[in-house]
Amino acid sequence: MRLGRVALGTVALLSITLLSLEAILQVAALSAPAVIRAAALNRPGPADAVTILVVGDSHAAGAGVPHEDNLPSQLERLLVERHPARAFRIVNLGLPGVNSPWVANRLERNIRLNNPDLIISWVGVNDIWNATETDAWGNGSWALAVRRLLLRSKVFRLATVIWHTRGYDADSRNKQIREASRYLAKPAEAELSRGLGFDLERMAAIAREYGVPIIFMNYPVPYAVVNDTIRRTADELRVPVVDTLHDVARAKGEGHDPMTLITYVAGPHPTGLLYRYVAESTLPQVEKALRAKGVRLPPGG
Repeated sequence: MRLGRVALGTVALLSITLLSLEAILQVAALSAPAVIRAAALNRPGPADAVTILVVGDSHAAGAGVPHEDNLPSQLERLLVERHPARAFRIVNLGLPGVNSPWVANRLERNIRLNNPDLIISWVGVNDIWNATETDAWGNGSWALAVRRLLLRSKVFRLATVIWHTRGYDADSRNKQIREASRYLAKPAEAELSRGLGFDLERMAAIAREYGVPIIFMNYPVPYAVVNDTIRRTADELRVPVVDTLHDVARAKGEGHDPMTLITYVAGPHPTGLLYRYVAESTLPQVEKALRAKGVRLPPGG
């Protein structure tokens, strides 16, 4: 009997502790945008530099092209050219091979670390083969419904961030990706779409909570289910999308050989030439999002 009372008391104490922690975190979340604004004063570079955070896979990273030819580098040059009176800082966290849950699970931490004024997310195609940290493969929609419910809890969110951002090197990450993907059946299109849509929804919600606009990117190769999911989810969430398939068509229409637009060194990725077209079509979306957030851009943009 005494043992039962002790167990009951322990459960009650644990419940009270978790509820108290949840209440504290919910209240703290209300001040998240102010915390980010204050932290911006300690960012590297000029205090008033506009910081853009790029997250995603090898398309964000710029696989197969020199650093100066990837999307973040070309976009930064265009911004500086159009707004020479402003300083810009683009942080590229793109990692080859990662999938949408990997990016979503780390976005909140990366916002806190980098204090961005804008986020660009280019992720989704690796969900076709990469099972790391995914909630979709083999689980159907019920698992996503449970996750949506749990993610309303700040305690669960905090535990997720801590678990998925514990330190380990790139070799360990790549090993985890290989091991996670080896033993699971590849997802049906419906499961892939549910999982990707869920992760994009999470990213948009986290960005919104911190008062940071976000832009999605689709892929210049017609991965139908991935691009369709990105577009549909963005429309539902009212998030802007850069249509890189349109950039391919635009480049072809201006006389460029298709072989000069896609490199197959590490699978199909944009060449530096195509990244230039993508940067050009991303620029007005970036300017619009920054201005809507209240970032002052000099005349001429």
